[in-house]
Amino acid sequence: MKIHFLGTCSGTDPMPDRNHASWVLEVDDKLYFFDAGECCSRSAHLSGLDVLTMKAVFVSHPHIDHIGGLSNLVWLVEKMRGRTKQLPKHGGFDLYLPDLDVWNGVCCMLKYSAAALGKNYSVTPHLVSDGVVCDDGTIKVTAYHNKHIKNADCSFSYLIECEGKRIVYSGDIKSYSELDEAIGEHCDAIICETAHHIFDETCEYLNSKNIDRIFYSHHCRDIINAPDDYRKIVESRFGGKALICDDLMTIEM
Repeated sequence: MKIHFLGTCSGTDPMPDRNHASWVLEVDDKLYFFDAGECCSRSAHLSGLDVLTMKAVFVSHPHIDHIGGLSNLVWLVEKMRGRTKQLPKHGGFDLYLPDLDVWNGVCCMLKYSAAALGKNYSVTPHLVSDGVVCDDGTIKVTAYHNKHIKNADCSFSYLIECEGKRIVYSGDIKSYSELDEAIGEHCDAIICETAHHIFDETCEYLNSKNIDRIFYSHHCRDIINAPDDYRKIVESRFGGKALICDDLMTIEM
């Protein structure tokens, strides 16, 4: 099982060598995307990931830095089907979305570019709500509503259970305490954002939890501007169990 970071930037202006939020869980011959920020399809393809093995995409919330690359990701599957003359390996893929208007927008964008989309394989959108949203025999994904988007029930954190491991993806959160239920008594890894929080407070919270590995992503501007300085801070706080992640970094789990 591997984690591939395709985009580790928050919703800032464009930054060198960093794209918006997206990461992939690779299990056997299946790819599970979590968020689909700009350039995620390009980064995946150039990293050697075969999008025809994509099983599902899970979107944490419909801000543009988390969905800006979704149309191109869906289009790349159709493009590679045409180029390779092969169908998606798993008969298609599922899209787990906190607002189905996002899928309607994708369909509108692809109207003239991918007329055959889904005709030879399934593309199935699902509306995310609290609780188990996917259990396909390989991974189990449970959604936990958070308060990142005011007055709207369309922002979620995810607990991913796979191969006996528990991985928490924060998405964007208003308060780190919103992760308590997902983390539970223990998790093997957490992928957590830094964009909306004071970094010291983030470290204090994670230090109080039973977490084996910590992967910081969706970076605030401070980290983007001085990643090596923050790597030293993380090393002093957590030793080798925490990382400041970069685009195109791959982690073995």
